[in-house]
Amino acid sequence: MRSELSQLRTQVSYLQKRNSALLDKSAQLGRAGEIDREAMRRVQAMLNQMQGKLADLTEEVSFYRSIVSPHKLKPGLHLQHFQITGGQSKQYRYRLVLTQVQDKHRVVKGKIAVQILGQMGGKAKTLDLNQMGAGTMDFSFRYFHAFSGGFALPAGFTPEQIDIRVTPFTRHVAGVEQKVSWKQATSMEG
Repeated sequence: MRSELSQLRTQVSYLQKRNSALLDKSAQLGRAGEIDREAMRRVQAMLNQMQGKLADLTEEVSFYRSIVSPHKLKPGLHLQHFQITGGQSKQYRYRLVLTQVQDKHRVVKGKIAVQILGQMGGKAKTLDLNQMGAGTMDFSFRYFHAFSGGFALPAGFTPEQIDIRVTPFTRHVAGVEQKVSWKQATSMEG
């Protein structure tokens, strides 16, 4: 019985040591798994950031290519880009890029009027972006000009469409008029 008890004690001691070693190994593997998951999360975040930068650079290259390769566009003024971002507390930012395609790039001057059409209190209402804190959008440029700024929509106003009118003062340069839905202007990337 004593020898059996001694064997059992030895076996219990061995099993306790083995259990402790397995618990240590399990803890190490758990930490390694956490480290691997954190590393994977960081790599994924970095990849997403790089893909965003690549998309921005691709768009920028496309923009400059359109300026450098004017033969692909008809001569005159072009509304290259218009986007609205934000929307928290009816506060928005806009970005508008106007380009000129000409054989001889001369300075073109003019102004831009942007109106936001929508509903307020069940009635049609038109808001002038220049009067909502965006300031005047006069221009004088040779190749392109970027406008950006902020504005706030009044409470209760539901925007539906944006009318953009480019009026050049320079002779022999045609104006540009473009209508953009609010949804399209706020969903464009970059």
